[in-house]
Amino acid sequence: MPRWWWLYDAALALAAPFWLPYYALVRRPGHPGLLQRFGVYPPELRASWAGPGPSVWVHAVSVGETLAALPLLAALRARCPGRRWVVSTTTPTGQRLARERLPADTTVFYVPWDLTPCVRRAIAVVRPRLFLALETELWPNLLLRLGAAGVPIAVVNGRLSARSFPRYRAVRRWLAPALEPVKVWAMQTAADAERVLALGVPPSRVQVLGNLKADVVPPACSTEQRAALRTQLGLTDSSPLWVAGSTHPGEEEIVLGAWRQVRVDYPTLRLLLAPRHPARVPEVERLVGQFGATPRRWSQVRAAGASGRHSQPPPPGPHDVMILDTLGELMPLYGLADLVLVGGSMVPHGGHNVLEPAQWAKPVLAGPHTGNFQSLVELLSAAGGLRVVENAETLAAQVREWLAHPERRRQAGEAARAAVAAQAGATTRTVQVLCEQFGDVLLADDA
Repeated sequence: MPRWWWLYDAALALAAPFWLPYYALVRRPGHPGLLQRFGVYPPELRASWAGPGPSVWVHAVSVGETLAALPLLAALRARCPGRRWVVSTTTPTGQRLARERLPADTTVFYVPWDLTPCVRRAIAVVRPRLFLALETELWPNLLLRLGAAGVPIAVVNGRLSARSFPRYRAVRRWLAPALEPVKVWAMQTAADAERVLALGVPPSRVQVLGNLKADVVPPACSTEQRAALRTQLGLTDSSPLWVAGSTHPGEEEIVLGAWRQVRVDYPTLRLLLAPRHPARVPEVERLVGQFGATPRRWSQVRAAGASGRHSQPPPPGPHDVMILDTLGELMPLYGLADLVLVGGSMVPHGGHNVLEPAQWAKPVLAGPHTGNFQSLVELLSAAGGLRVVENAETLAAQVREWLAHPERRRQAGEAARAAVAAQAGATTRTVQVLCEQFGDVLLADDA
C-alpha cells in the first residue's frame, strides 16, 4: 500500500469534526444506523455473522441498487446454497427496502464510513469471503482493506456515467491501488466498460453483461388490488393519472406548472408527485398550495380507506395533488399511471431508473439531464417508448399529445416494455461469471 495513501485517511479524519455533525444533525437527523457506520454493531447483528458457511457481502447504496440486487441474490441463493448472505446499504431507504424484500435469514446493516478503523472493524466482524459491489460504489479504503484481507471483489451491474468519469480519470493513478483487488467488472454497457478500461483496469477483468434492473419483476397486483388503489386515489374511468416519480428540488415546480397548463384542456387529469426523499414532503406540500392545488398525503388517504372511515373515494376535484410520502410503493403506483415522468432529469441530477415504468408498459417522459442513465434513455427513445422534454412548456405539450391520442400512448408504453424485455438475462449471465470466477467461495462444499 503506497505511503501517500495515508493522506486520504488523514484528510477524512481531519474533516470528520465538520462533516459528521452536519450528517448527523442536518443531512440524516436521527439516522438509525449511525453507530454501525463507525463499525459498532449490536450483539444480535454480530451473532448473525457468526453462523456456519462462508459469508458473501453484497453492498447496495440505496433503493435503486437494492432493487437491482434482488434478482441477483435470489439467483445466487438458488445456485449457491449454504452461504451466508450479508447486505449493506448507505441510506435508510435502501436499508428498509432490503429488510422488507430479502429473506429473513439475510443480514442487513449499514456500510461503514470509509475510514480505516471503521472499515477494519466491519471486515473483522463480517468476515466476508467475497465482496460484491453494486454499480459504482468504489470506496478506496474499503476496497484496499478487503484486498489486504484476501477478500476477492467484484463490481456487478457496473456503471460509470459520462458525468462522473472525468472525476475518476483525474485521480486514476491515485485510485489504482484500490481498484487492483477488483477481479471482476461486470458492466452494464460497452460505454461503461470503455470508461473502466480507461482507468487502467486490465481488459481480462472487464465484461459487458447488461443491466440487472431489466430482470426486476414488477410486484403482482390483482384486479381487486388495482381497483382498491384507484378508489383510494379517487380515480374514475375519465380521470387519467400522471405520476412524477423520484422528483428533486426544482422539479415539482416544473411539473406543477405543466400540470396546470394541461388541465385547461383536460380538467380531470390527476397528478401524483413522489419526491425522491420523503423528508421533502412538507416542502412539496407548500409548493402544491402555492400552485392553488390541495395536497393529499398518500399515507393518510390509504389509511383512511383501509380503516373504513369513508366509503367513497376522495373527491377528485380540480385541485387535488397526491403526494407519495411512503417508501416502496412507487413501483406499484407506476402500474396505475397513464403516463410517467421520471425525475432527477428536469434538473442537473443525472436522472433515475426509467426501466421501472417501462416494465409496466407505461409511456415515459424524462428531462434533458439523464447522464446517469443515458444508455437506458437512448434504448427506450429508439424504441419509441420515451420522450425527452426540455421544460414545463414542452412537458405540457407531450402530456397533451398522449392524452389526446390514447392509442399512441398505448403503443409507446408497449414499445417501452418490449425494449426492456429484450434486455433481460443480465442476472443469469452475472451469476454464471461469478460462479466461474469465485467457485471456491460460491460452489465448493468445504468453502
